[in-house]
Amino acid sequence: MIEKFEALLENTALGFFTPFPLITNRLIWGKIDNQINKPIIEKANELLLTSFQVLPATTWLDYTRTGNRATFQNLVRERRTGLHYLLLAEIFENNNKYIDKIIDIIWMTLEETSWILPAHNAVGGSKNNRDPLPNTENIIIDLMASEVGVTLAICQYFLRDKLDKVSPMINQRINREISTRLLTPYLTRTDYWWMGFMQDSNNAKLNNWNPWINSNILLCTLLVESDKYRKISLLQKITRSLDKYLTEYPNDGCCDEGPSYWDKAGASVIEYLEIINQITNKAINPFTNKKIINMGQYIYQSHIANNYATNYADGRSKVMFPYALIFRFGKLINDSNIMKFASYIKSKHGKKLNIGPYSIYRVIYKLLLDKEMTNYPSDYLPCNEHYFEDTEVLFSRSNQLFLSAKGGHNFENHNHNDLGTFIIYKSGFPMLIDIGSMAYTKKTFSSKRYEIFVNQSIYHNGVTINQVQQLPGKEYKATNLKYQHGNNHSLLSMNLLQAYPKSSTIKKLIRTFDFNKKEETITIIDQLELFKISNDVMYTFMTVNKPNIIDNTIVFTNSGEKLMLSFNYLVTINFEKIICDDVNLKYSWGESIYRVTATINHGFISGDIRLTFTNN
Repeated sequence: MIEKFEALLENTALGFFTPFPLITNRLIWGKIDNQINKPIIEKANELLLTSFQVLPATTWLDYTRTGNRATFQNLVRERRTGLHYLLLAEIFENNNKYIDKIIDIIWMTLEETSWILPAHNAVGGSKNNRDPLPNTENIIIDLMASEVGVTLAICQYFLRDKLDKVSPMINQRINREISTRLLTPYLTRTDYWWMGFMQDSNNAKLNNWNPWINSNILLCTLLVESDKYRKISLLQKITRSLDKYLTEYPNDGCCDEGPSYWDKAGASVIEYLEIINQITNKAINPFTNKKIINMGQYIYQSHIANNYATNYADGRSKVMFPYALIFRFGKLINDSNIMKFASYIKSKHGKKLNIGPYSIYRVIYKLLLDKEMTNYPSDYLPCNEHYFEDTEVLFSRSNQLFLSAKGGHNFENHNHNDLGTFIIYKSGFPMLIDIGSMAYTKKTFSSKRYEIFVNQSIYHNGVTINQVQQLPGKEYKATNLKYQHGNNHSLLSMNLLQAYPKSSTIKKLIRTFDFNKKEETITIIDQLELFKISNDVMYTFMTVNKPNIIDNTIVFTNSGEKLMLSFNYLVTINFEKIICDDVNLKYSWGESIYRVTATINHGFISGDIRLTFTNN
């Protein structure tokens, strides 16, 4: 899709890359709003008195030995986040107060055996060659290694002269380590699966790793690489690799990993394209391409209310929208509504910046765009209706209700077995939910992935016959999707027969969503026919609060809002409380959620089962 850029990159005079005003520009950096810089400087002052822990080999081994990812990653997070705070404080004050501490952390980082995470010791390279400790002779490039490269390159961009005054060795070492750990292996190898060059890449889907790493390698190349021909070779290879990802990406622009992954998927593509547009003095302008426009607009379309977004698979329901990048994208495609959306999201954050272990490039852009975005209107028009034909996902909104429903297949990125599931919000509050993912462990991306309950179909809003669940795999899919919209109605139907194994005894299952926006009702009709009578046709509903059961009706509640569900068959209703003792689930839903089941247990063989949600 963007392979044509290769020749242009070779024949275009590349401009010098100056992404931000230099630290000496005090008209910019000395005038940052005190509400923004004060808490950052206060945190940096605390860090001056902080000793960062070593990274023991035995802590690295935790992942192999126990499956625990968190302990090592938390130690790394402290280093990376601390460096970002200190860098920003030095940019704000420019008084050398933080330089020694910055050098300490930079040097500690340069001395690390590897910049990758233990869980990526094989995933970043050959999946069949895992050693429990990093191998310096077989360099792996993963997400975090590329992020470290960007952090060091941006530290050097702002502080080059200050670091040289202490010792020229610091900048030399930064250049050497970025080249050795990132640029040279990137240029010379093609066997990192995420590049898309491996022969079996058709059997291993590309995901956010590709644009995330490629956009970071691009920044490292432009900020660190001094050899003109090597730089062009790197830029061309980055373009070829990213083209593999974009070729697979659906034309409808939908991110099957969800809004919380779009931050590093579609957003990283936009970042790459924006930078290429800049360094070629707009000779390369991809922002009229329909797929690119669709890819960027997806994040606005997926928004529900506040920081809630439509989440499926491993995606979180609460999203940290990269509002500065969304704002820049709106500018690039001349879409004022997307810019207003970004301004709206920023208004929810206020002046506080979320600073973590990566994306310092984006944090700095937030600083520079703060005033413009604060003054920009935030009265954006929400997306009321959109159907992603390629990905088979519906977003639909009435005055009070928001409905999303999905078809697709069970081999999507970060897949859950969730065909035919749906999400309903009322007045911006979650009623029927997709749980999302738990904190990642060794089990998450292993053959035991579907032993984790949140990944199973019986923990999604669907139907299960005789406890036979959906299975993972591309062959398990929704078929014959039909979408209609008009006269205040949204209709989406899908055949779910192939979502289940043959052992399920299902002969026919066609699910239809009928959203009457005028009446504020959502009706789900399942045309279900079985090969033999069943006393266990079970519907599952995931919700946030304890439901009220009134006869044959379920009342879902949240923040004073109610949503009533009635059935046209007599059902037995039960519910269980699920304690959210997992950090991801607690972030999204609080202390607990509920799983509600409604079972037809009196000899069902065939019929149309109607679930009617009314706005009462």
